[in-house]
Amino acid sequence: MVLKLGEALNVPIQPDDIEISNKLNARNNPIIVKFLSHKVKSNLYKKRVELKNVRVSDLFPTTSYATAIGRDNRLFPNENLTAYRRRIVTKANNMRKDDLPSSM
Repeated sequence: MVLKLGEALNVPIQPDDIEISNKLNARNNPIIVKFLSHKVKSNLYKKRVELKNVRVSDLFPTTSYATAIGRDNRLFPNENLTAYRRRIVTKANNMRKDDLPSSM
């Protein structure tokens, strides 16, 4: 999945760039990936906005999983943050939306 995602976003990812990946047992089956290189992770994360029109079924057209999760099977790459860091990012994003100067 990660290699296909990189291919769709024109981010070169090799299997050797991935240290480990795990599929979580959550409602929407997220995948956590740990990259060996911060540069690869950053390149992929920066291009995530280009995923607006990419669906799982586009990456895997013959897979039954892609059709089983419905037509709106979008991809959402996110940082895996601790609760504390997630609150900081949320606070910073809210300040940015409100055009407030940062006072952290």
